[in-house]
Amino acid sequence: MSRLNSKYVIREITEIRIRQGQKISSCTSSIWKEKLEDDELKLLKNNLASLLIQDNLRLGLEILTNKEK
Repeated sequence: MSRLNSKYVIREITEIRIRQGQKISSCTSSIWKEKLEDDELKLLKNNLASLLIQDNLRLGLEILTNKEK
């Protein structure tokens, strides 16, 4: 039986939202490395995952994913 709030489903949804944010903002390399301009960030106003990545880039913080461990 699969639960809606299982870690696997949340991870999949988050990855989808990050990919959506990358396409919406037209990142040329990676949303994980490319700092966006203010007008591009406005396009991400409803994409919390991508906004969090961009906020961390602006602060100079690094996000480690499970794949990088």
